[in-house]
Amino acid sequence: MRVGRPDWMESEWALAVPASLAAQAVAAEEAGHTVVFAGWDGQIRGVLVVGDTIKPTSAAAITRLRGMALRPVLLTGDNERAARVVAATVGIGEVIAGVLPAGKVDAVKKLQDAGRVVAMAGDGVNDAAALAQADLGLAMGTGTDAAIEAADLTLICGDVLAVPDAIALSRRTLATIKGNLFWAFAYNAAAIPLAALGSSTRSSPLPRWRSAPCSSCPTACACGASGPCRPARAAPADRQRPTVAQSPPRARRTSSSRLELPSRNRMSATSPACGPV
Repeated sequence: MRVGRPDWMESEWALAVPASLAAQAVAAEEAGHTVVFAGWDGQIRGVLVVGDTIKPTSAAAITRLRGMALRPVLLTGDNERAARVVAATVGIGEVIAGVLPAGKVDAVKKLQDAGRVVAMAGDGVNDAAALAQADLGLAMGTGTDAAIEAADLTLICGDVLAVPDAIALSRRTLATIKGNLFWAFAYNAAAIPLAALGSSTRSSPLPRWRSAPCSSCPTACACGASGPCRPARAAPADRQRPTVAQSPPRARRTSSSRLELPSRNRMSATSPACGPV
């Protein structure tokens, strides 16, 4: 028995799809399903229709990504008709369908060559190479180990709402870092000349009990500015969102040929889908 896509059945086994089965396959694809054919004894004798259920939060996640001035693209190995039905359901306008794993890498490279910064979310073995090629790879924690290993971040839950959460948290963290650097340089640029001027005048030197708090001001300000980036406490159930975690470090082999497992340090919070993580 041979089971596969029609182009594979024809190119590898010279099996043509009967007209009756081809009509059923088109109808299934237009309904958003994936079609594979089964053949034996030198003929294609059956068609198998499979499909995935769209998660209820997918459309909301795409809306949030568009609100962040990002351009979502559906990159899939499924057929064109099924991919466009799914894309229209969740609100994605651009579809790249029918691509193999190498084709996904080429699609990411093409976007990068056009000057775009590419973030890719995936969960399958076929996504691993493209996740590694993207500027930011986000793997679903419910996906395969290959995808998790290739990605830069692992989303603990399989909920795609964690994707905009991860990007928003990254932007907020970067803004905090830049703000801390600015105020640190500004404080030192103003305070060092004043300190030098005060030490050169012998009339009224600044007492030590006053100078000590002044030297601690930059640290206190940096800690205060970093407050919004700290892990949030558990929110009410109706306000909780999926969490984001860093990919675990790889295990390394020691000189005595023992496999040493790394410590599992990762960002944590509470998610309604996963519970405490």
